[in-house]
Amino acid sequence: MKILIVGGGMGGTILANNLARRLHEELHAGKARITMLSASDRHMYQPGLLYVALGRMMPDELYRDQRRLLEPEIEFHVDPVEEFSLDQNQVRTKSGKTYPYDVLVIATGSRWRSDGMNGPTQAPIPGAQLPFVHTPEQVSAARGAIEGERVLVYDTDGYFTAVAMAQMLSDQGKQVTVVTPFANFAQYMFLTGEAFRVNREVRAAGMQVLQKIGLAREITGQRRNRVFAYTRYVAILGEGTEPL
Repeated sequence: MKILIVGGGMGGTILANNLARRLHEELHAGKARITMLSASDRHMYQPGLLYVALGRMMPDELYRDQRRLLEPEIEFHVDPVEEFSLDQNQVRTKSGKTYPYDVLVIATGSRWRSDGMNGPTQAPIPGAQLPFVHTPEQVSAARGAIEGERVLVYDTDGYFTAVAMAQMLSDQGKQVTVVTPFANFAQYMFLTGEAFRVNREVRAAGMQVLQKIGLAREITGQRRNRVFAYTRYVAILGEGTEPL
Protein backbone atom coordinates (compact mmCIF):
# COMPACT_ATOMS: atom_id res chain seq x y z
CA MET A 1 0.00 0.00 0.00
CA LYS A 2 1.44 3.34 -1.10
CA ILE A 3 0.34 6.32 0.98
CA LEU A 4 1.17 9.72 -0.49
CA ILE A 5 0.89 12.85 1.65
CA VAL A 6 1.07 16.19 -0.17
CA GLY A 7 2.00 18.99 2.20
CA GLY A 8 4.42 19.21 5.11
CA GLY A 9 2.55 21.56 7.43
CA MET A 10 1.16 20.71 10.82
CA GLY A 11 -1.67 18.54 9.55
CA GLY A 12 0.44 16.56 7.11
CA THR A 13 3.22 16.07 9.64
CA ILE A 14 0.94 14.85 12.43
CA LEU A 15 -0.88 12.46 10.10
CA ALA A 16 2.31 11.08 8.57
CA ASN A 17 3.85 10.37 11.97
CA ASN A 18 0.66 8.79 13.32
CA LEU A 19 0.42 6.52 10.29
CA ALA A 20 4.09 5.57 10.57
CA ARG A 21 3.60 4.51 14.18
CA ARG A 22 0.40 2.59 13.51
CA LEU A 23 1.82 0.89 10.42
CA HIS A 24 5.24 0.22 11.93
CA GLU A 25 5.20 -3.53 11.20
CA GLU A 26 3.78 -3.11 7.70
CA LEU A 27 6.41 -0.50 6.81
CA HIS A 28 9.28 -2.69 7.95
CA ALA A 29 7.81 -5.71 6.17
CA GLY A 30 7.57 -3.74 2.92
CA LYS A 31 3.78 -4.00 2.85
CA ALA A 32 3.26 -0.25 3.22
CA ARG A 33 5.09 2.87 2.13
CA ILE A 34 4.56 6.48 3.23
CA THR A 35 5.84 9.33 1.08
CA MET A 36 5.54 13.05 1.84
CA LEU A 37 5.94 15.76 -0.81
CA SER A 38 6.44 19.33 0.33
CA ALA A 39 7.29 22.70 -1.18
CA SER A 40 9.83 23.43 1.55
CA ASP A 41 12.36 21.67 3.76
CA ARG A 42 11.38 23.95 6.65
CA HIS A 43 8.38 23.56 8.92
CA MET A 44 6.81 26.60 10.56
CA TYR A 45 4.96 26.18 13.85
CA GLN A 46 2.08 28.56 13.13
CA PRO A 47 0.63 28.75 16.68
CA GLY A 48 3.97 30.33 17.63
CA LEU A 49 2.92 33.49 15.75
CA LEU A 50 1.13 34.45 18.96
CA TYR A 51 4.41 34.60 20.82
CA VAL A 52 6.05 36.56 18.01
CA ALA A 53 3.30 39.17 18.31
CA LEU A 54 3.73 39.25 22.10
CA GLY A 55 7.48 39.69 21.75
CA ARG A 56 8.25 36.31 23.35
CA MET A 57 9.79 34.71 20.27
CA MET A 58 11.59 35.74 17.10
CA PRO A 59 10.16 34.62 13.73
CA ASP A 60 13.19 32.42 13.01
CA GLU A 61 12.48 30.42 16.18
CA LEU A 62 9.26 29.10 14.65
CA TYR A 63 11.06 27.09 11.98
CA ARG A 64 12.36 23.53 12.22
CA ASP A 65 13.94 21.13 9.76
CA GLN A 66 11.02 19.16 8.30
CA ARG A 67 12.96 15.93 7.87
CA ARG A 68 13.86 15.86 11.58
CA LEU A 69 10.19 16.13 12.54
CA LEU A 70 9.25 12.96 10.66
CA GLU A 71 9.54 9.31 11.65
CA PRO A 72 12.54 7.71 9.89
CA GLU A 73 10.32 5.33 7.91
CA ILE A 74 8.70 8.24 6.03
CA GLU A 75 10.16 9.13 2.64
CA PHE A 76 10.41 12.91 2.36
CA HIS A 77 10.97 14.92 -0.81
CA VAL A 78 11.03 18.67 -1.42
CA ASP A 79 9.22 18.57 -4.73
CA PRO A 80 5.93 20.48 -4.91
CA VAL A 81 3.02 18.88 -6.73
CA GLU A 82 1.89 20.64 -9.90
CA GLU A 83 -0.73 18.24 -11.23
CA PHE A 84 -3.10 15.70 -9.68
CA SER A 85 -4.17 12.84 -11.97
CA LEU A 86 -6.89 11.35 -9.81
CA ASP A 87 -8.12 9.00 -12.52
CA GLN A 88 -4.62 7.49 -12.74
CA ASN A 89 -3.85 7.56 -9.01
CA GLN A 90 -0.70 9.62 -9.45
CA VAL A 91 0.67 13.16 -9.14
CA ARG A 92 3.23 15.05 -11.17
CA THR A 93 5.73 17.28 -9.38
CA LYS A 94 7.76 20.33 -10.31
CA SER A 95 10.80 18.16 -11.04
CA GLY A 96 8.79 16.23 -13.63
CA LYS A 97 8.59 13.05 -11.56
CA THR A 98 5.37 11.13 -11.08
CA TYR A 99 4.40 9.53 -7.79
CA PRO A 100 1.76 6.78 -7.83
CA TYR A 101 -0.41 6.13 -4.80
CA ASP A 102 -3.08 3.88 -3.37
CA VAL A 103 -4.10 6.44 -0.75
CA LEU A 104 -3.75 10.18 -1.32
CA VAL A 105 -3.81 12.81 1.44
CA ILE A 106 -3.88 16.48 0.42
CA ALA A 107 -2.64 18.56 3.35
CA THR A 108 -1.52 21.73 1.61
CA GLY A 109 -2.98 24.04 4.22
CA SER A 110 -5.48 26.83 3.84
CA ARG A 111 -5.76 30.57 3.41
CA TRP A 112 -8.17 33.00 5.00
CA ARG A 113 -11.08 33.81 2.72
CA SER A 114 -11.53 37.47 1.91
CA ASP A 115 -15.34 37.39 1.86
CA GLY A 116 -15.78 37.01 5.62
CA MET A 117 -16.85 33.36 5.53
CA ASN A 118 -16.66 32.20 9.13
CA GLY A 119 -17.37 29.21 11.34
CA PRO A 120 -20.09 30.55 13.64
CA THR A 121 -22.44 31.61 10.81
CA GLN A 122 -21.11 29.48 7.93
CA ALA A 123 -21.75 32.48 5.68
CA PRO A 124 -19.84 35.45 4.23
CA ILE A 125 -20.06 38.94 5.75
CA PRO A 126 -21.39 41.58 3.31
CA GLY A 127 -18.77 44.30 2.90
CA ALA A 128 -15.83 42.09 3.88
CA GLN A 129 -14.27 42.39 0.42
CA LEU A 130 -13.97 46.17 0.60
CA PRO A 131 -10.37 47.43 0.30
CA PHE A 132 -10.03 48.46 3.95
CA VAL A 133 -10.88 44.98 5.27
CA HIS A 134 -7.78 42.82 5.69
CA THR A 135 -7.07 39.12 6.18
CA PRO A 136 -4.55 37.93 8.80
CA GLU A 137 -2.03 37.25 6.02
CA GLN A 138 -2.26 40.87 4.89
CA VAL A 139 -1.90 42.23 8.42
CA SER A 140 1.09 39.96 9.06
CA ALA A 141 2.76 40.97 5.79
CA ALA A 142 2.46 44.63 6.84
CA ARG A 143 3.54 43.80 10.42
CA GLY A 144 0.39 45.61 11.54
CA ALA A 145 1.24 48.85 9.71
CA ILE A 146 -2.04 49.07 7.79
CA GLU A 147 -3.93 52.26 6.98
CA GLY A 148 -6.16 53.76 9.65
CA GLU A 149 -5.90 54.52 13.34
CA ARG A 150 -8.95 52.65 14.67
CA VAL A 151 -9.02 48.95 13.84
CA LEU A 152 -11.63 46.29 14.57
CA VAL A 153 -10.42 42.70 14.85
CA TYR A 154 -13.20 40.15 14.40
CA ASP A 155 -12.34 36.85 16.09
CA THR A 156 -14.29 33.83 14.85
CA ASP A 157 -11.25 31.56 15.13
CA GLY A 158 -11.20 31.53 18.91
CA TYR A 159 -7.54 30.58 19.12
CA PHE A 160 -4.26 32.43 18.61
CA THR A 161 -4.76 34.28 15.32
CA ALA A 162 -6.85 37.22 16.53
CA VAL A 163 -4.62 37.63 19.59
CA ALA A 164 -1.54 37.90 17.41
CA MET A 165 -3.24 40.31 15.00
CA ALA A 166 -4.56 42.53 17.80
CA GLN A 167 -1.16 42.73 19.49
CA MET A 168 0.61 43.41 16.21
CA LEU A 169 -1.78 46.24 15.41
CA SER A 170 -1.54 47.66 18.93
CA ASP A 171 2.25 47.69 18.66
CA GLN A 172 1.82 49.95 15.62
CA GLY A 173 -0.12 52.44 17.73
CA LYS A 174 -3.57 51.44 16.47
CA GLN A 175 -6.68 51.83 18.64
CA VAL A 176 -7.84 48.21 18.64
CA THR A 177 -11.31 46.84 19.38
CA VAL A 178 -11.76 43.06 19.38
CA VAL A 179 -15.21 41.62 18.63
CA THR A 180 -15.99 37.93 19.07
CA PRO A 181 -19.22 35.91 18.94
CA PHE A 182 -17.83 33.58 21.59
CA ALA A 183 -18.32 33.89 25.33
CA ASN A 184 -14.62 34.68 25.75
CA PHE A 185 -11.91 36.17 23.59
CA ALA A 186 -9.57 33.41 22.35
CA GLN A 187 -11.73 30.93 24.22
CA TYR A 188 -9.98 27.83 22.90
CA MET A 189 -6.80 29.02 24.59
CA PHE A 190 -8.44 28.08 27.88
CA LEU A 191 -7.75 24.50 26.79
CA THR A 192 -4.03 25.24 26.63
CA GLY A 193 -3.90 27.34 29.81
CA GLU A 194 -2.94 30.53 27.97
CA ALA A 195 -6.26 32.41 27.86
CA PHE A 196 -6.14 34.11 31.27
CA ARG A 197 -2.71 35.65 30.65
CA VAL A 198 -3.54 36.59 27.05
CA ASN A 199 -6.80 38.29 28.04
CA ARG A 200 -5.07 40.21 30.83
CA GLU A 201 -2.31 41.42 28.51
CA VAL A 202 -4.74 42.45 25.77
CA ARG A 203 -6.80 44.56 28.16
CA ALA A 204 -3.70 45.96 29.88
CA ALA A 205 -2.58 47.22 26.47
CA GLY A 206 -5.75 49.31 26.26
CA MET A 207 -7.65 47.18 23.77
CA GLN A 208 -11.42 46.92 24.09
CA VAL A 209 -12.95 43.44 23.94
CA LEU A 210 -16.62 42.91 23.03
CA GLN A 211 -17.86 39.35 23.60
CA LYS A 212 -20.92 37.40 22.45
CA ILE A 213 -21.37 39.74 19.49
CA GLY A 214 -21.59 38.60 15.88
CA LEU A 215 -20.53 40.88 13.05
CA ALA A 216 -23.37 41.24 10.57
CA ARG A 217 -22.09 43.61 7.91
CA GLU A 218 -20.13 46.74 7.09
CA ILE A 219 -22.81 49.35 6.47
CA THR A 220 -21.10 52.53 5.28
CA GLY A 221 -18.57 51.62 2.59
CA GLN A 222 -16.45 54.60 3.56
CA ARG A 223 -12.70 54.78 3.99
CA ARG A 224 -13.05 56.80 7.19
CA ASN A 225 -15.67 56.85 9.97
CA ARG A 226 -16.83 53.40 8.93
CA VAL A 227 -19.65 51.72 10.81
CA PHE A 228 -20.11 48.00 11.37
CA ALA A 229 -23.42 46.53 12.52
CA TYR A 230 -23.45 43.86 15.21
CA THR A 231 -26.20 41.28 15.20
CA ARG A 232 -27.03 41.73 18.88
CA TYR A 233 -27.44 45.48 18.51
CA VAL A 234 -29.43 45.09 15.30
CA ALA A 235 -31.83 42.75 17.13
CA ILE A 236 -32.27 45.21 19.99
CA LEU A 237 -32.91 48.12 17.63
CA GLY A 238 -35.40 46.06 15.68
CA GLU A 239 -37.54 44.93 18.60
CA GLY A 240 -41.20 45.77 18.12
CA THR A 241 -40.70 47.12 14.62
CA GLU A 242 -41.76 45.95 11.22
CA PRO A 243 -39.09 45.04 8.63
CA LEU A 244 -38.34 47.83 6.15
